[in-house]
Amino acid sequence: MIDERRGFLREAIPVARVVGELAVELRMRAKKKVEETLLKLPDSAGAWLLHFRVMTSLDKEPVRQEVERAVARFSDNPQVQKEAGLYFLRLVLREGEPGVDASISAQRSTDLARAEEILSSLTSASKSRDA
Repeated sequence: MIDERRGFLREAIPVARVVGELAVELRMRAKKKVEETLLKLPDSAGAWLLHFRVMTSLDKEPVRQEVERAVARFSDNPQVQKEAGLYFLRLVLREGEPGVDASISAQRSTDLARAEEILSSLTSASKSRDA
């Protein structure tokens, strides 16, 4: 019985490595594709949203400057503004986790203010459209 388990493990470990390598490769390909799309369509809110959502799903947060650039470029797009506001809120939550370096934690109030600013401008724009 023990020999059967060892044999199974000897066979399963290489398969697990291959599956893991395939997953890494697929993640890299997805990242590359959305980056290419964003480069080809820099003025597309849809391309930015796709990039943001894919990168977030891959646990690769976009760089703060990319988000700020999208906020400025697509100031009239509520989806972009919402995603950007949520990005800053996620940063605030992460920065508040136990064990986070004090220098990073200091950024928390700035990020919270930025999230509030973006989301309040979004609700103000919505109210003015509805009026």
